[in-house]
Amino acid sequence: MWHAATAPITVIIPVGPKPHHREFLGEMLDSIRSQRVFPDEVIIINDGGDPIDPWGSAHTYDKYLGAREYRNPWNHGMVASWNAGVGLAKNELVLLVGADDKLYGDCIDECYKAYQREQEPLGYYYLGVKYSDGREQNTACNAAMVTKTLWRHTGGFPPQSAVGAPDHIFLSMLLCASRDGRTSAKILRVCDDMLYWYRVGENTETTKNIWPAIEAVKDYCHVNWRPQD
Repeated sequence: MWHAATAPITVIIPVGPKPHHREFLGEMLDSIRSQRVFPDEVIIINDGGDPIDPWGSAHTYDKYLGAREYRNPWNHGMVASWNAGVGLAKNELVLLVGADDKLYGDCIDECYKAYQREQEPLGYYYLGVKYSDGREQNTACNAAMVTKTLWRHTGGFPPQSAVGAPDHIFLSMLLCASRDGRTSAKILRVCDDMLYWYRVGENTETTKNIWPAIEAVKDYCHVNWRPQD
């Protein structure tokens, strides 16, 4: 059943091709369904796998959220899937989430209120995160609402950031470009509450051996990134 209240926000959920990538998707969708204010669009990016039925053959996500599935022709990876999702979204505001995480509280409503308050079309609106191991984080990360305008301006997550930590690379790129006067994009906090629950898995922490590659991509973006418009 649809809620009476909806916000003009699209939620993008990339889902990898392997069974463990889909294991908790139903929980993410249920957490969206439990929101007091619904997003008016949910897009599941099927990243090269079989058709998705998160609750089994007896249910479809369309019954719950009006969600639609977009299937990548092959396994593009998380970075490309998020970028594709922003391009597919019908709304200016796009919330990027993980398939095995969950939304807390009135996340959708608070995201929309933040945009109404800030009115920043080049805004990266990040969420406070509570981790499954008890940690909390209220600094900018990949749990965020972005705008299509920001993605047109920046080109989205750089393709090179598929090496790892795309949020770290993208945010560092924005901060450096802002310091140098190349962009007016802003990094903004939605609110002080923890609105996102992040499931810590075996591969959650970026391994030390790929940090040199991440730092190399970050340094490249610092020097070479230019606004698209």
